[in-house]
Amino acid sequence: MKVVVAMDNDALTPQSKKKEGCLRISLQGHWKVVHISKDVIRVLGAPSHICLRVNEANDSIAISPCDPSEVLSFKTPEGLLEGRPVKFRIRSQQFVTGFLQANDLDVEKTYFLMGTYLEKTNAVICRFDDIIRDVN
Repeated sequence: MKVVVAMDNDALTPQSKKKEGCLRISLQGHWKVVHISKDVIRVLGAPSHICLRVNEANDSIAISPCDPSEVLSFKTPEGLLEGRPVKFRIRSQQFVTGFLQANDLDVEKTYFLMGTYLEKTNAVICRFDDIIRDVN
């Protein structure tokens, strides 16, 4: 299943960027997992559910608060921002493998995408341009 959302890359101007903490996700190809940093959830206002959306060019992922009934919505783990040793991991072979293959990346490696907060849409955008390859 491919979920597409229109994202205007021109909207990512310095005036609209808000960086707080480590706005990052990792795509762990070997384990087919998306790991979302706590700072992403914090900057979004600690929503109960978030959605992952891929743009039509398959070169960025948007994370935003959403209704639980939306496609690719995930419940934010209880206690995530309360100092407990809780992590936000989403296991999805189809999503992880599909995104990595669409960007000609090794589906067994781990990649980190740095994010930018867009206040206008209350979303964190992680662009392929900002990818960091794991050294392993």
